[in-house]
Amino acid sequence: MSLVKPFSDSKALGFVRDAYKFLDSSTFNSSIIKAVSTGLKRVYPGFVFDFVDRKNKGQTSLIAKNIFSPVVIIPLIYALFVSISTYRISNLALFTIAAGLIFFYFGYRLSNLSFQRIRLDSSTRQIGVFFFYTGLFFLILDLLAAGEIPLFNASARGRLVVLHTMIAQLIPPGGIFIIAWFGAQHKKGLLDIKSARVNAFLTLFVTVLLISSLGFRTQIIVALLGGFIAMYLTGLVGFVEVLFGLGFAGLGIAGLGYYRAVVQGSSIAFSEVLGARIGLTLSVFDYLVQRFMPFGANKGYTLLATFSSFIPGIPGPRLGPRTIVARLFGIVGISVTSTLLGTIVLDFGIVGVALFMLLLGYVLGTGYRAAKTGAPIAVGVYAVLLAYTIVGIETGLVDLNVVIMFFAGYLLLRTSASK
Repeated sequence: MSLVKPFSDSKALGFVRDAYKFLDSSTFNSSIIKAVSTGLKRVYPGFVFDFVDRKNKGQTSLIAKNIFSPVVIIPLIYALFVSISTYRISNLALFTIAAGLIFFYFGYRLSNLSFQRIRLDSSTRQIGVFFFYTGLFFLILDLLAAGEIPLFNASARGRLVVLHTMIAQLIPPGGIFIIAWFGAQHKKGLLDIKSARVNAFLTLFVTVLLISSLGFRTQIIVALLGGFIAMYLTGLVGFVEVLFGLGFAGLGIAGLGYYRAVVQGSSIAFSEVLGARIGLTLSVFDYLVQRFMPFGANKGYTLLATFSSFIPGIPGPRLGPRTIVARLFGIVGISVTSTLLGTIVLDFGIVGVALFMLLLGYVLGTGYRAAKTGAPIAVGVYAVLLAYTIVGIETGLVDLNVVIMFFAGYLLLRTSASK
């Protein structure tokens, strides 16, 4: 306690607080941003949204009403993931996925918490601004280090600074929190639907534009998915727009993959990009299942790599989890994705799959129940975690910054639960 007070009263911390207060105020009171928002409202396609809103009211199916419930969207995405793959996985791999989804459902059912008030709810916008501008600062540093924009030259990614890249990835969560705040302002009657939608879509556009400069598909899709999830949960969009958003996200992945393939001289067709990419990931997962089931082999070594590969002083491997998987195939210089469950199978086999999916279901279930209160901070947290989980079906949840987000997000929501 004796160290906390001097720190909280320090001039350095006071300067940082004042700087972010200025950024918050200048962003939301900026005459330029207000002019852009006003201009966009003038071209707001009201007749389109009126038509779509009428269509949304006609969507009464269980899936349409609960599309972003974790026990609906995760099995749906997993089924889609397997079905469009150019690689057909073994029955053992299918059994592993099915078993994981069953335990995921059990975890969701265990998260029967109730929420009245969410901690930090009144600071949602400020948290979003803090994340966004912190990420933007390190994005600029990262691009300066690369000397080029990696989106247009994939080789420039090799010159990015790992720490800067990780912190730059705060931009999508920042944008998602701000979008959730706009949605909450509309629900409270403080913003009309047109203003809230225009500001939310403008925030989403800027967020995607900035993070796409690094050329990482994961962050682009997290920004798109998280933004649409936040808008859906706050009533700014409905099921029809969600379908459009998911389709746009899929086209974004395929488009970026096709662009890279063309630049590198590949003759792959645009229609084959997604299926081939997913097929490669599933083939890796299938190999791990065939070789390391039922009890795994690394006994936590791969999990430890999430931390030891980035934080100096922690004993363990200096290679990241995806790089460890790549080395199993004799691949050097690049990492390999193995789905949400691949590294779990490698470490602990079917027991790990059961425990991991049980925990993931519990965390996302907690987030979903908190988000249903309409509190923007809970909506923002859940949208971020769900977006990372959806993307993680292909990439896995093995990045340190993602693990930290899950831990911090769950801790915030769990401590907000009613006693």
